[in-house]
Amino acid sequence: MKKRYWAMGLIGLEILAFPAAAQMLDRVSFTVPQRAVHVQFPEEPGLARMFITSNAPFSITSEGVVGDYQISVTASGVIGGQHFGENAQLPGEAESCSTATRTDREVIYKAYQKTAKTRGGPVSQAVLVEIRYDKNLTPIFDVLTEKNSAEMTLAAPCLVTIS
Repeated sequence: MKKRYWAMGLIGLEILAFPAAAQMLDRVSFTVPQRAVHVQFPEEPGLARMFITSNAPFSITSEGVVGDYQISVTASGVIGGQHFGENAQLPGEAESCSTATRTDREVIYKAYQKTAKTRGGPVSQAVLVEIRYDKNLTPIFDVLTEKNSAEMTLAAPCLVTIS
């Protein structure tokens, strides 16, 4: 009989603890650090390809070259026999064009959401980004999280499409 009273007392204490736990969840923010990971394929003249997976919005930057960039983003597919993007979404525009007007680092593509749509491995959450540019140029590309690229200059939109 006493065991029943002890059990009822413990259950009562648990019920009384719910409001305190709810207040703690309201006051404590659990944040995940922003990450954007990219793997660049060997470059061909005038074409750069990379897989990008992120848990936050990101930016692709270019530096060292003044010129036009035609950017294509593919959310899922197969490349070299490897399936990618089964759990991915388009993070921004599927097609974009930017003109870097100076050799300093500029943002040539801005993603407004993460690539990961649902849980999965990095390759299943990756998108394929293809960047076309003048074959005579050798730009340096990088991928930065939204937080790390917030103060960077955004490249101008293109006036001419690269073919």
